[in-house]
Parts: sequence; C-alpha cells; structure tokens
Amino acid sequence: MVRSSSVDDKSSTGFKLYVGYDWSEKISIEGYFSDLGEAKMAPFGEVSYKDLGASGLYYFYRENEERHKGWEGFLKAGLGWMKNDTQLPYERVHNSHVMFGLGGGYTFDSGITVRADLDLYDEDSQFLIFSLAKRFGE
Repeated sequence: MVRSSSVDDKSSTGFKLYVGYDWSEKISIEGYFSDLGEAKMAPFGEVSYKDLGASGLYYFYRENEERHKGWEGFLKAGLGWMKNDTQLPYERVHNSHVMFGLGGGYTFDSGITVRADLDLYDEDSQFLIFSLAKRFGE
C-alpha cells in the first residue's frame, strides 16, 4: 500500500544572505543562500528547502537620479540550486531552477536600504523577504 501526502502547512519562516555588486546604475548582480523553511505534510513529516544561486536585478524605477538614494523598484531573475531535506520518500525532478522576483526599497543618505522582495523559485516555493542592506562606496 502506498500512502500519499499533501501539504498541511503552506508557510514557514526562513532567512536569506546575499552579497551584491552594482554593475551599473540600472543593473546589480547578487549571489545568495536561502533557508526557505519547511512545509509540513499531512498525515506526517515535513520537507525543508535550501537554495543557493545568483540573480541579476534591473532597476526600473528610481526616485532620484543619484545612485541608490530614495525610493527604487526592481525586477530580478536568476539561476539557483535547491536542496530538499525530508524523511519522506520523494524524487527530485530538477536540480536547478530559474528564479524570478520583484521588489522595492528606500535607501537613506547613510547607504542603509530598507527592502522588500518577492522571490518565485520553483512552482512550490515562494519567499517574501524584508531586509536591511548596507551599500559601501559611492
């Protein structure tokens, strides 16, 4: 007899660490590691998600012509590698995936940015992120 599972709890908390480089006024590149939390499965078990990848950001809106000051909005796309950890039997279909997202934020004169992103990974994994960032240099 084969038991089937279904997602019981569709949200969790996680974290994301990233480092980036401003290629130009409109384009930034970021490398990231994410722990996306876990999905609880019914009748038992859970599946955790970890992701490693790189993405490019395109800034479509800037309140100020100066680089990263004031309000800004961006789109992003990238490639990642997701790892799942579970005691449940499963079959990995793809080791890599394309990631899309969008976000916005506000950068203060000090270089501190308050930012919100929505990352869409695979069909079963999305991540809403609230973050603080510090930009160095000009």
